[in-house]
Amino acid sequence: RKNLNPVGCDGGSGGGVDINRNFDFMWGDTRGSSADPCKLTYHGPSANSEPETQALVDYAMKLFPEGQRKKKPEKQKDEAFGEEISGFYADIHAFGRELY
Repeated sequence: RKNLNPVGCDGGSGGGVDINRNFDFMWGDTRGSSADPCKLTYHGPSANSEPETQALVDYAMKLFPEGQRKKKPEKQKDEAFGEEISGFYADIHAFGRELY
């Protein structure tokens, strides 16, 4: 579930960052992630801090030009995209009884 980044948890076996919770969209939302490095859902020290996350962000930025991205996605998450949008990327996964 977590990467091999040796952050936090006193260097013990609980280290690492949950890549699914490291993206900048709603980063740090404690309804599905934790600021505690020893937790499985640790979101990392900052948004997009992990190389795995940054690689996916870079890919998405190339895939969808700026004109097809929302300026402030957290504030616009309930707004529909316009008809000029040619596609979308969705990441749906579950943890426990939660669906994100």
